[in-house]
Amino acid sequence: MTIIWIIVAIIMFSIIVIIHEFWHFSAARIFGVKVEEFWIGFPPFAKKLFTDKKGTKYTLNWLPLWGFVRLKWENSPPPSPLPIKEGGDNFSQKSYFAKTIILLWGVFMNFLLAGIIFSILFFVWVKPIWINSQIKTDLDLKIIPTQEQALKSGLLIKNEWIITVNKNFEYKYWVIDSIKYWFLETYNQSLLTFKWIWILWQKVFNPKTETEREEAVKNMKWPIWIVDLVAHSFSAWISFILILSAIISINLWVFNLLPIPALDWWRWLLLTINTFLKKIFWNKINTNYFENIIHLLFFIILIALSLFIWYNDTINIINR
Repeated sequence: MTIIWIIVAIIMFSIIVIIHEFWHFSAARIFGVKVEEFWIGFPPFAKKLFTDKKGTKYTLNWLPLWGFVRLKWENSPPPSPLPIKEGGDNFSQKSYFAKTIILLWGVFMNFLLAGIIFSILFFVWVKPIWINSQIKTDLDLKIIPTQEQALKSGLLIKNEWIITVNKNFEYKYWVIDSIKYWFLETYNQSLLTFKWIWILWQKVFNPKTETEREEAVKNMKWPIWIVDLVAHSFSAWISFILILSAIISINLWVFNLLPIPALDWWRWLLLTINTFLKKIFWNKINTNYFENIIHLLFFIILIALSLFIWYNDTINIINR
């Protein structure tokens, strides 16, 4: 059963990543940027699926859990200070507005996808999937509440010294409240994810005890960590898969907002700085080459980190 859920986790994550990349792809097509390749999975290359009428290659790679849209991008070498003229099918030739939409559209759609899933579930019916006992928070969370919130809402029932789960507990709201709570839940889950990343960062780089760093590294569990949630879930399996799809989508939204080179937010930040510098120096500088080198180096680091977390997840599950 565990193997089945590992496969389900990989498929879920891959689908959400493909959706994320598809919106980058769609925005690029709308603004006339040529998409040279649409990767499914991590390199190394496995198989070319097909090439569409506009020359985009769709390729399948051996390692799952990721995807990438490769745009046509001018790679001028450092000695060339010539400005790039606008108007072609190259990403570098597009306006600042067009570049911003292309870079951030996929991130925004992750937030929206989570919201749509939550709003539908809150309207039909939905149960919490787990109780958060790892991160102290005052955020009003419904899908993964704290123990205090679970007791207050009635999800947990306390009889003298015994605490039991109320199996009949569920959320069900009318349309307006469903929309209200999807926004609040998506927002609060985003803040919780940011908080977890910050706690992890502190434990890895500024541990208070000798064992804290080692424990933090072992807790780098994503996205196959859903197998752990399966063992504790209070929810039916269909709604459980939908909820976790929303949570993974939120994780991608948060992850891509982190100021790390090669991620969407950082690429947009470098784009903004680059555009500002060109305005000051009247387009007499060209930093695209250096920008691409930075993205490439950190992209390799992200691949290595993702593979480590994937390996860590699998080992933790096997040991359990």
